[in-house]
Amino acid sequence: MKIKKCSLDDILDLQKIYRQTFFETFSEQNSEENMRIFLDKAYSEEKLKSEIEDKESETFLAVEN
Repeated sequence: MKIKKCSLDDILDLQKIYRQTFFETFSEQNSEENMRIFLDKAYSEEKLKSEIEDKESETFLAVEN
């Protein structure tokens, strides 16, 4: 495994991981509609792009070598 700082090229991978992890963790306690609304808002490409571009924040990804 290698830890790397995320770039804009990683947005779709991050989005997939975030959505899957959140869904697996919280879907039993929420309706399908509420899950969709939250996932679409919290993990949109625009939101992730702004987080990666934020100079006050760093996002890392573990990747297999």
